[in-house]
Parts: sequence; structure tokens; C-alpha cells
Amino acid sequence: MEAVAGELAERGLVDLSIPDVATRAGVSQRTVYNYYNSKEGLVAAFEVWAEERLEDLGGRQVEKDLPAMADAIEVNFRLFSEMGDVSTALARISAAGGFGAPQLEATSRMQRARTEAVSRGVERDYGDLDFAQAAAVTAIIRQIMSFDTWHRLTDDFGIGGVEAGRTAAWVYRLVLDALDNGSVPFETDS
Repeated sequence: MEAVAGELAERGLVDLSIPDVATRAGVSQRTVYNYYNSKEGLVAAFEVWAEERLEDLGGRQVEKDLPAMADAIEVNFRLFSEMGDVSTALARISAAGGFGAPQLEATSRMQRARTEAVSRGVERDYGDLDFAQAAAVTAIIRQIMSFDTWHRLTDDFGIGGVEAGRTAAWVYRLVLDALDNGSVPFETDS
């Protein structure tokens, strides 16, 4: 899985190949194919492995309580930076696909589960939002807490992992504060 992380971090999802992973891992292609029948299967297994690794390090999943997610963002962004290629690989996977990409079935399932958890929290805590507003709030929250946001802050802007976590958590809290104060992302025609 470390070899998968390195290849994804360097080459991205489109250029990932089982022969390159096998070479990097120091095993035969046949060995890789014995465990994973396709690139998609390998990527799906990598994602599960990476999520377990994050949890083992103390990472936090989507919290049921929306305010508690700010703390989870800070913890996770720090850990993302400590995980190096693993997090960069996850950011590249996330940026490459998302919902509906058949080659990213595991990514879609994991992202969908996180989005549904956030959506339930938004619906529970901000039930006065209409469907479009709730969808927009859910989308921005998911973006704030994403590997993609971590990657942009750390890689593109050179912000350290701890500071990136604090920054993303700050923005997240601003969104919740605005909602708590009755501000909505846009007015809709009822």
C-alpha cells in the first residue's frame, strides 16, 4: 500500500499502473494481481487501508455533532501532513473522481457516506434551510474538510499541516456562525 501511495502521489490516478506499483513494492505483477484483480480494486483497497491508518493515528471521521467537526478537521489536517504520500494520494484520488466515476466506486461510497452524515447534521441543526440552501451548505462543509482542501492549503500555499487545520476549522466555524445568526448562502424564491 505504501507503493500505491507513492505512485499515486507522483503520477496521479490516471497514470497509476499495476506494473509500476509492483516494481516499486519489489514484488511481481502476478503477486499484485493475486490480491487485486484490477487497478480499481487496488485503489479501493488502498483507500480502505489509508482510512484505517488515519484512524489508527487518532484521526476522526465525520462527527454527528456539527460543531465537533471543527476539532476533527484540525486533528485530521495535522495527521494528513504526517501521513505524507498517503494523504497526497488520497487528495489526488478525490480530485480525480468523485461521485459517479465507475473506476472510483470505493471513493464514491466513502464520500457519499461522509456527505450523508454532514447532510443529516445540516438538516437536523438547520432545518429551516430549503433543499438548495441545505445542499449548498453541505457541499461547502464537505469541501472545507476534504483532502483536496488540505492539499491546496499545504501544497499550493505552503501552509503547514497544523496551520492548515486551524485555517480550515476557522472557515468551518464561520459557516456555522453565519448559519446560527440566520445568514443563508443565498435567498430562494419560495
